[in-house]
Amino acid sequence: MTEPLRAVLVGCGNRGRMFGELSRRNPKMIRIVSIADARAEWREAEAERNHLPSEAVFASFEEALSASAPAADVALIATNDRTHHAATVAALAKGCHVLLEKPVAHGAALAAHLALLARRTGRQIAVQHELRYSPFFQEIRRLVRDGAIGQVYSYTHTEHVEFWHMTHSFVRGNWNHSDQENPMILAKCCHDLDLMPWILGDEVARVSSFGRLDHFTRANKPAGSPEQCTDGCPVKDCIHDAAAFYLGPCTTWPVAVLGPKFSESVPMEERRRRLAASPYSRCVYNGHNNVVDHQSVMLETRRGTICTLTMQGFSIGEECGRKLRLDGTHGTIRGDMARGTITLYRHWHGPFGTKAEPELIDLRKAGLDGHGGGDERLFKHVIECFWKGDSGRGDDPLTTIDESVESHLLAWAAEEARHEGTVVQMDEFRRRTAAEAEAMLGR
Repeated sequence: MTEPLRAVLVGCGNRGRMFGELSRRNPKMIRIVSIADARAEWREAEAERNHLPSEAVFASFEEALSASAPAADVALIATNDRTHHAATVAALAKGCHVLLEKPVAHGAALAAHLALLARRTGRQIAVQHELRYSPFFQEIRRLVRDGAIGQVYSYTHTEHVEFWHMTHSFVRGNWNHSDQENPMILAKCCHDLDLMPWILGDEVARVSSFGRLDHFTRANKPAGSPEQCTDGCPVKDCIHDAAAFYLGPCTTWPVAVLGPKFSESVPMEERRRRLAASPYSRCVYNGHNNVVDHQSVMLETRRGTICTLTMQGFSIGEECGRKLRLDGTHGTIRGDMARGTITLYRHWHGPFGTKAEPELIDLRKAGLDGHGGGDERLFKHVIECFWKGDSGRGDDPLTTIDESVESHLLAWAAEEARHEGTVVQMDEFRRRTAAEAEAMLGR
């Protein structure tokens, strides 16, 4: 293909805005020809950035992906989780390849259904698992696959969520209630559940999980505190004070959720009004949320690796982010994504007291912005795959829907294990999900 791909951008929030910016950086391969968002202010801002006429701007994905809408080769889907499945089905029906934000659906069978539908239509769905493209995790995978530490028998992976990110996204924000959106282990950690089997080159056989919501509940609401921080609170120096957090000098993400043109030039009275009208002004102890604030998942692979994933929302600063440790028959790997460092310890040959110096791999100069450098790398490679694929010369993305489904199944299996107090056998869980997805395909 010599002409740039025509893209419809579905969803103009934080992730959609990133897709738009990356599209504008790669005009030879892709250009946005239409957009959709239910929020007028957000779609108007994105239309302005992409110089789109009014007839290319829509209030819903149904309109943007209809037969009468502008023709498109690619759909960039970044709406809320609950609409991912329906929007992707509509995009495939329109003949589009899809780059889909994760989680891909609000249910295991819905995710598997999308994989079946992609095969039926002959279109590709790439999923925004950008960490597969980060130099940090690619180097971890290379070391493991090259046998640097032998057979791995223990893999500990932690996702330390900074306290403000926990309250912003999972107490006050879009993913605070699993009835409306996906559970936190999927919304925050489908990345991690995708990485673990990918790094090991192994398949998960069994899953168990424990997790609870203990802290962000009405039982811990301070006496006299109002329903909203903006109503004035007697608790001094509360670390969750919404006014202190959202009305400070920062106007980029996460504060930008209050409006696409939210900036310091907006009068403080208007900024305060917007905050008060949003869910981000709520006291975090109101009880509007139901997702866990800490959870651990244990996975057993077919080759016997015991993997533990721990996610908790009480961390801060450099101690946040993903950390991992893999122990094998020939050595140990320790990785700190936030610091961009990997340390390799090899077992030594020699008498007691021999000291084997660890090898430090420093990736801080590898360009680690945007999920460890993965955001832009993924976008460029996926669009190139789509662009060349239509001429028969394209590769497959590293993050196809077929592979992404597995991470979603692991997350839903973890939730089943947590709620029912069981160990989930993944072969049976996969069969059950596949049967439900096949039934959906036949409707």
